[in-house]
Amino acid sequence: MTSPHFVNALTEDPLLQDALHRLEIQVAPSLRALGRPDLALVFFTPHFSSQVEALQSGIRDFCRPRHLLGAGAAGVIGAGREIEDAPAISLTLGWLPQARIAPLLLHHENWNALVNSETAFREAFPIPEDTRCLLLLADPFSVPIGGLLDALNDYYPGLPAAGGMASAGRTPGNNVLLCDGQRATRGLAALALGGDFQTAFTLAQGCRPIGEPLSVTLAHRNVILRLENSPATEQLQQVIEGLPREMHALVRQGVFMGCAIDPHKEQYGRGDFLIRPIIGLDQRSGAIALSDYVRSGDVVQFFVRDPHTAAEDLEMLLLPHSFRPAPAGALLFTCIGRGRDLYGHPDGDVAIIRESLGADLPLGGMFCNGEIGMVGGKNYLHGHSASLVLFW
Repeated sequence: MTSPHFVNALTEDPLLQDALHRLEIQVAPSLRALGRPDLALVFFTPHFSSQVEALQSGIRDFCRPRHLLGAGAAGVIGAGREIEDAPAISLTLGWLPQARIAPLLLHHENWNALVNSETAFREAFPIPEDTRCLLLLADPFSVPIGGLLDALNDYYPGLPAAGGMASAGRTPGNNVLLCDGQRATRGLAALALGGDFQTAFTLAQGCRPIGEPLSVTLAHRNVILRLENSPATEQLQQVIEGLPREMHALVRQGVFMGCAIDPHKEQYGRGDFLIRPIIGLDQRSGAIALSDYVRSGDVVQFFVRDPHTAAEDLEMLLLPHSFRPAPAGALLFTCIGRGRDLYGHPDGDVAIIRESLGADLPLGGMFCNGEIGMVGGKNYLHGHSASLVLFW
């Protein structure tokens, strides 16, 4: 085999045995033609969370993949569709020329010590030198993913990662990760992929900036107290009052904060901010609390969710790839805040990808509680974004 090959299957059968049979039928022609796949990616909705051992065993029985990675998700992506709030399983199989794949299933009791020691991190997180990309899935309740990605950027500089946080469970212990026959409800699961293939990564955000970039003049941990030497909530109120009336509906759906990746830039545009939810406001102190740490001297901007901006952003980022040969396959990790919630109709991101890259593109994926993707040469955890990895 001289080029990669992917196939995707999707089932909405609520009974596991029927679902496995439906998946097997869809991938059987590729299995007969190409034999044992190098990797299997399986994403399943909460309906199947209590049956993950049988699910993983069933897929390994009929596919015999050399490596398997999977997670429970609030919704799954496959067969040109996005399935939300219904039983579904998405299965993607990949055959990679000269495949070199290293699996990792990790939970650590002291993440801070791990990420602050290159020796300890490399021992716990061994990634082969010839790795082209890292597929990474994690439990949001047990992994300090921001610090882990910082360590990944420091100790394996330039290595792109794509993936996301499991979203099937809303409380600790209720998410499930799968890796090569093992299952976990904490920690992370990953596959380091190497071989004779090419990859490309796209990170599209679904938010529209409002107001102007502002300097953080006083902050403590995840709380912004002053913006431009004024109470942070006053700055937010001024931005909202300055918006045209037609923007007020977007504001009522929620305001987010973008934290500049580079606080020293003279001008900011698309992709220059990491979108973070605002998790609290205190009008008396003027404080705004975020879901991430922020420091004095950082640059931030307010954002609102906007379906038109989300579609335009994804279309623009996919445009260069539309002039290349069609990808062999793709994986999409999109936010649980996108989908019908953002676009007002199903299959929003998938429809844009299929229109840009071809309706027959084998595309699998999941809805995430935070998406992992590379921007500006570094990996970050994103919110309200779509992280796409393409294979040639």
